[in-house]
This record gives sequence, structure tokens and C-alpha cells, in this order.
Amino acid sequence: MRLLVGLVVTASLTLSATRPIVPSVRIENSPAALVHLPGDDNLFSNYDYRQDGQGAVDWPVTFVFTGNATIARIKDALCHATATPWTYCDTGSTMYLEARAAGPGAASAGFVRDGGVKRFGENCSTSDFTAHMRIYAPPAGNDRDEGRRSFTSAAYGSVVVATTHLDFEDHAGCGGRIHGYTDVAEHWFITAMRTVPGWDVRPDSLDLQNANETYVVLRQLSGAEVPHVYGNDRLATRVIVP
Repeated sequence: MRLLVGLVVTASLTLSATRPIVPSVRIENSPAALVHLPGDDNLFSNYDYRQDGQGAVDWPVTFVFTGNATIARIKDALCHATATPWTYCDTGSTMYLEARAAGPGAASAGFVRDGGVKRFGENCSTSDFTAHMRIYAPPAGNDRDEGRRSFTSAAYGSVVVATTHLDFEDHAGCGGRIHGYTDVAEHWFITAMRTVPGWDVRPDSLDLQNANETYVVLRQLSGAEVPHVYGNDRLATRVIVP
């Protein structure tokens, strides 16, 4: 336990010297809930899940993309339209989010999956954290193409939601492996998205009711106990995609 606390505190000071972390350890974090945007009937879980169905959750939703958003457009912009070094072209492991589209003829997919985007793939000699975003939406109407997925909303246009976290040494056998710090990852992505031409980035503009205090969950990954550091302010960033 002493080693774990030392690891987490060291990582927190590296990321944000003004916000040291003294965590408690839990078996599991709070369950997800289905939420909707103000004036909209589409529902989505405010966390993503570690399996295709309800159960253990992974990370909270911290971004809502509106306007002309699709999964493909967001991933393309994060890889090709952001300023160096804020380019996110690598992929990560798959998680799941519950998405219930509203309206006549809407394709409610139940649980949708995504591996997301990150700046780089890690190994045991990695010296930097990388931010990781997973991006979710149901198919639009009868369109089953994953890249064109979005919620359809009269109030917001096409809607896509995303979770964020940081990864470090995200590879089997790495002794320093750690995941979490969702609010820090959110701000890293805000910095990147503000360099995308035409995107309107509005931090802390949507309350998704997924706040939690700082604590740690130890999860068995590749035969090792890996700390997952939780802590979220419940206020998501809205990004209006032209």
C-alpha cells in the first residue's frame, strides 16, 4: 500500500503540482447512470464500461461533441488538424458505452464500442503520460458505418460523447503501469482541440452527474494489480463542430 500511495502521489505531482493526491483504495467505483442533455431525449451512460453490458465501469464522460459531429470527423481532426505536439493518431483497447437513441426510426444500439485515440503507444521505457479518449455514439438512422455514428438531436444537431483518462506504461509487464486522472486528460484534450480550426470549445458547460472524489481502484491486468486513479468534477466540455 505504501508503494501504491507513493506512486500515485508522484504521478499527481508530475501532472499538477497544485493538486497532490492522497487516495483511498476501493474495490470498485460508482456505477454509471443514463443521462441526457438539456432539452434532448437521447440517453447515454455517463461512464463507459469494461464489458459489453452493465457491470464494472471504466471512465466518466468528459466531452460532448455537437453540431456536425461524427466519430470519424473527431478522430480525423485529432490526428490531422491539431497543432504539434497535440496529435492523437494511435489507438487503444476497446471499452463500451450504453447509448439509447430517441425518436422514430432511431437505431438504438444498446452498447457501442470504441478503442479511441491517444498520442502514442506505451512500453516499459515510456517516460511520459499519454492522454486517451474513447468516442461513442449509436448509428445515425439506418447507417451502420461506425465512423458516421452520432445521436441525432433537434436541439444540438449530431451528438457524440467521449471519455478521457491518462495512460502510463500501458503494456503487460511494465512495473509503473497506471491509468486515470480524467480531469487532467480532459484539459490536455481541450488544449489540443483549441488548435483545430473552427471548433468552438466550451469547458465545464454540461453537468453529467458523474462526479467522484479522488480514490484508487486496483484492477488485475495481465497478472498484475494496476492502479486506476479516479476523480472527476462532473462538468463536461462541449465542443461545437462546424
